[in-house]
Amino acid sequence: MRLVTCFSQGSRQPRGGKPRAVAWFLLLSVALLADYSYGQNLNVAAPGQSSPDVQLNLLSNTSLTLIRQASRLLADAQWEEAIEALRRIVRNEGSKLIAVKAETAGGAGRHYLTVQQYAQGWFAALKQRAPEALVQYRRQVDPLARRWYTEARAKHDRRLLARIVDELFASSYGDDALLLLGEYRLEEGDYAGARQAWEQIFAAFRSWPRDAHQGAARGRPLWLPLRYVKNEAAWQSTVSRLRTDPTGPSWLSYPDSDLDRPAILARLVLVSVLERHHQRARQELECLRRLYPESQGRLAAQSGSYVAILEQLLKRSVDWERPSAVAGWPTFAGTPARSATHRQPIDIRHLPVWSQSLQHWSAEQELMSLVRPRIAEDMHRVLNCFPVIHREVVYVNEQSGVRAFRLRDGGPAWNPTDETGTIFDCGIAADQLHPRDKHYGVVRGTLTINRNRLFAKVGSAVSMGSNREDPLVRPEGYLVGLDLNAEGKLLPGFPLRPDGPQWAFEGAPVIDGNQLYVGMRRSDQVRSHAYLACFELDTGQRNWRVLICSAETPGQGQWPELTHHLVTLDHGVIYYNTNAGAIAAVRAADGSIRWITTYPRMTFRAGDPAGAGSHFFRDLNPCLVHRGVIVVAPSDCQQIFALEAATGEILWSESSGKTQDVVHLLGVSGDDLIVSGDYLYWLDVYNGRIRKQFPAAVDRDVTAARPAPRGFGRGLIAADEVYWPTRESIYVFRSELLERGANWRLHRQIDLLPRGVTGGHLLVSNDRLLLVTARRLFAFQND
Repeated sequence: MRLVTCFSQGSRQPRGGKPRAVAWFLLLSVALLADYSYGQNLNVAAPGQSSPDVQLNLLSNTSLTLIRQASRLLADAQWEEAIEALRRIVRNEGSKLIAVKAETAGGAGRHYLTVQQYAQGWFAALKQRAPEALVQYRRQVDPLARRWYTEARAKHDRRLLARIVDELFASSYGDDALLLLGEYRLEEGDYAGARQAWEQIFAAFRSWPRDAHQGAARGRPLWLPLRYVKNEAAWQSTVSRLRTDPTGPSWLSYPDSDLDRPAILARLVLVSVLERHHQRARQELECLRRLYPESQGRLAAQSGSYVAILEQLLKRSVDWERPSAVAGWPTFAGTPARSATHRQPIDIRHLPVWSQSLQHWSAEQELMSLVRPRIAEDMHRVLNCFPVIHREVVYVNEQSGVRAFRLRDGGPAWNPTDETGTIFDCGIAADQLHPRDKHYGVVRGTLTINRNRLFAKVGSAVSMGSNREDPLVRPEGYLVGLDLNAEGKLLPGFPLRPDGPQWAFEGAPVIDGNQLYVGMRRSDQVRSHAYLACFELDTGQRNWRVLICSAETPGQGQWPELTHHLVTLDHGVIYYNTNAGAIAAVRAADGSIRWITTYPRMTFRAGDPAGAGSHFFRDLNPCLVHRGVIVVAPSDCQQIFALEAATGEILWSESSGKTQDVVHLLGVSGDDLIVSGDYLYWLDVYNGRIRKQFPAAVDRDVTAARPAPRGFGRGLIAADEVYWPTRESIYVFRSELLERGANWRLHRQIDLLPRGVTGGHLLVSNDRLLLVTARRLFAFQND
């Protein structure tokens, strides 16, 4: 590895018309040429301080030289030699990574694609650089592309269409594959995936001139700058720029599609309507009306004017019923996309209807907790447990085992004689599962339930041990799978154990069909190596495991580390916040990397976190997915930032330093991203601007007074209201829709102390509100 520094089809027009400006390759070439010099500005760590550098599985220097040679062959009109040189590199090192942009979150870090993806841009750029070479390339690949496309269409094979896009993008069938792939994704409710496919057909449907509104960059979603087009003059300027594809660098788009432009734009509007994103749909529909007012075709099972069809559909969509709510609460944050919200409002009765004691783990020896106050919890009151709810049963992972209680009355779910409700016991004493000496991190108990099967990591919470201890005598953490149809019997192939003492699982997995996906960590003397892995549920056999990145961690092998890095899954793609300088998107079907984006890391001297920011308390912080946007709050970065799910490109970064205390990404309501820590924040999910903060800001210095009130636990969003727990109360905020967005105001306050409880994590299901404190689980009647 090499070292990097962080940061039904429409009508057709004749082929071979005006060349589309595909200069994506030029941007990639600049990144290639800069790659050697870029490493000269490495952040040099002070003696004893962990390094901010990140290692990725990069393309070899030899192959980088060969890519440059292919470009020279192209310039000398040696088409066949140039094409074969690049195809050979793809065959040999197609899964290696290559830097394509030198700026990401906060102006540092980089954006990476696989060499195979890079090659698709290289071949597409031939239309502009050497049209004769593109003709020759298509002569080579079109027979295979035609066969794959014909088979995919006959069998409705989405994966084969995706393979055409991945491997033969610039073939004569690339745009046909994109069109049909978008149709299939739309049928499956994958709105972001359908939009991604259709936007790649024409560059103008994403790119934006550099002098456009709000500083929008090329290759960004068109919707983002359209938000700021308000008057007639701005619309006229916008329409004139959108009539042709832009010149200059843009994202990967098809070089010369002869598909009908109005038909593709109409489909993009349709996606926004079906997604119930009304503001976006209105802006895109206005674009269609101004660009192609007379366009007609078949759309949404109707024939006629695209504008008229979409106007009626948009009008009716306002009255559509909302999608059904999540049944129960089967995983952390409600869904594998980590973005669920509740439907019913909360109004609890005076006293709990039942309660149960919980295993408690303190942070008295946790190194960060020794030098600064914890965020949204206390050193002596760590909120370890994050229960799930399934079929009127509450499940709790206490690391030493799993317990189950009836949601109605708190009694044991199955065995009435066992008042503890234990359904699985790891067989190791609790005091052996947690370091007794100084360490980094705290215990977090999470679970996932899928198809009446429960999955959790139990046993040791240590994911990276100390060099001073014998790894062979340390208890291991492992994954259990329990059959809830058989009162918790182990599923075949379980438990899943790590490969050895240097390996560890990172918290509860996510499940899709018969596949289990989980983060893994391998440690050596100093560095930690972050992986994603997939296991077959029937047998417990590993299907694939892919390395994401390697980096030094706070403990540097001198102190044990407890980590709990959950994965996020959305429509066949896994998103992973490594908390080690990189965010990754990986295709679930085969483990192929879609993109990796790095960010500027923050570090501190090993064993001396006194100067570390409060963001290092972020630990249970998986990516949040919302309408094609990935929101991330890594522990080793003081920023919160958003990436585009399709490309990994940075959309915005909240780098003011005001949100360093954020440890919980609660979800999205309207266009507001709601996050919390000691404070509660509302951010514009599309540009990251802080719209509201509660309470008002105070001095953020570690010696300054804590805010009052101060957050205590993970809140929730329910019925367009935000419920934010503090030690003494639950504050309820309600939104009022205004022309420029929602206005959130304090609606009421639910006092906890008169009810005999203190603050903690909130969870609601049907007529029960769960309050998870450090030592007890309370259930209230929700009226």
